[in-house]
Amino acid sequence: MGLNHMSTIILTSTAYQVLAQVVKSTGLVPSDHLVACVTTACNPYIAKQKPTPWLDKDREAFVSLGFKVKNIDIQGKVSKQFTDELEACTIIFVAGGNVFYLLQEAQKSGFLDIVRSKVEDGCVYIGSSAGSILAAPDTNFAYNTNKIAEAPDLQGTNGLGLVDIEPYVHMGDPKRFKRNIIRFIKSYESMSKKVLIRDDQALIIKDGWVQFINSQGA
Repeated sequence: MGLNHMSTIILTSTAYQVLAQVVKSTGLVPSDHLVACVTTACNPYIAKQKPTPWLDKDREAFVSLGFKVKNIDIQGKVSKQFTDELEACTIIFVAGGNVFYLLQEAQKSGFLDIVRSKVEDGCVYIGSSAGSILAAPDTNFAYNTNKIAEAPDLQGTNGLGLVDIEPYVHMGDPKRFKRNIIRFIKSYESMSKKVLIRDDQALIIKDGWVQFINSQGA
């Protein structure tokens, strides 16, 4: 599962809930890492003056654990601009929000190819919600009419392909339970691999091994 046997891919629904346990389970030393915090999926919310508390909490979690964090927005940029920004980063964290808007901007900017290359070279990829969905071969399983309408220039739904699964995020959240279950049942028309991730869980794919953890470490 994933690009190669030496990569580290961490998929979460709500990163701040599980980040401390992720650090413990993977052996990451926070002070050794500069995190590129990709905020682009939040832009449609910010444009409507809607709060993005998940982004604030995720960033705070990284900082409180001792990581160095650099915010990066790929909207309207070309690859040269953020290739330089990513040069020193050893972790790419892609925050939640609108996955289709995120994918649109990733397509326009060349971000997809750059992330794949960075991960191949040993950079750790951490996704939260939309960032986890982006890691899949195709994001169409997360189709949402309202969200896709905010990405009018979207050219197909192919994702990063860092993993060979469809990560269904926020499973178990009572506010989204009915919608998520209906989406999950409908998805069984396809033969793709499906993994359900609760808000208190993380899926770690490291060196060819797969591990599920939760915020309590079980």
